[in-house]
Amino acid sequence: MALRGPTFWGKGLRARIVLGYAAGTLLVSVVLVVVTFLLARSYLLDQREASLTRQAFADANVLDSRLATAGAEVGEVLGELVPSGSADVVLRSADAWYSSSLDVGARDIPEDLQELVGTEPAASVVVETDDGPRLVVGLTLPSADVEFYEVAPLTELRQVLNTLAAVLGAGALAATAAGSAFGVWASRRAVQPLEQVAGAATRIAGGELTTRLPVTDDPDLVGIVASFNSMVDALAARIERDARFVGDVSHELRSPLTTLVTSVEVLGARREELSPRGREALAMVEGELTRFQRTLEDLLQLARLDGAPVEGRPSGCP
Repeated sequence: MALRGPTFWGKGLRARIVLGYAAGTLLVSVVLVVVTFLLARSYLLDQREASLTRQAFADANVLDSRLATAGAEVGEVLGELVPSGSADVVLRSADAWYSSSLDVGARDIPEDLQELVGTEPAASVVVETDDGPRLVVGLTLPSADVEFYEVAPLTELRQVLNTLAAVLGAGALAATAAGSAFGVWASRRAVQPLEQVAGAATRIAGGELTTRLPVTDDPDLVGIVASFNSMVDALAARIERDARFVGDVSHELRSPLTTLVTSVEVLGARREELSPRGREALAMVEGELTRFQRTLEDLLQLARLDGAPVEGRPSGCP
């Protein structure tokens, strides 16, 4: 019943408790991280989209007011426009395209968005590019019959989301480590009663019949402790009864053995007067008596080892 360290730790109850706490904490942490990240991503993206949409409407109003001036050219007005933030503006007038930057042009305006702008007052879409995600806001300037598109990078938002993901991931790892540490502590508390039982059983097997489990106030362990101590009490009482029985039996055999030894000695002294068959019978009796004496000696020795009271050896016994 002895518990071995490596085997017990590798396959035993303590390892399962620690792994259970670690797995449970990791699962809860992952769920919280994913939910938090998705909610934060949706909220930040909505806020950024709303901000860039308001910014696009403001730039579009400025451009529309300038195009309303008689003789204003789309290209000249666009060249004088300074978009808010780091956004770029792309205009479509009839079949001609104009851009406020050489890096952005008609190729960066999704066809789906162009179709929406043709039917809706305003629309927006997030596109992925080699330089990162971008938000494209499109609307129509009815007074000038011009399609207005403002392209704003979402690089800062991606960096914020990456930082948030790293922080949440680190928090999940820290929570898992804390859960594992708590699992180690909980496993020690849970396995400690079993270790006490194993140690007590080992000492009892070694002959320490006075060993008992300490009394506990834990309601889950009271019954186990009481049953174990009752079992040990019953075992000690049984061993004591067996020892007393051996002592009593050996004591009861002393008188007949003494009589037999004396009688055989008397017969042995007159061996020559016996017939051949009588001497043969006497020899057989002496042999059996010798075996009887050895058996009684073993019983006496066993009684002494078990602690049973044994009186002095009778005369004639070896």
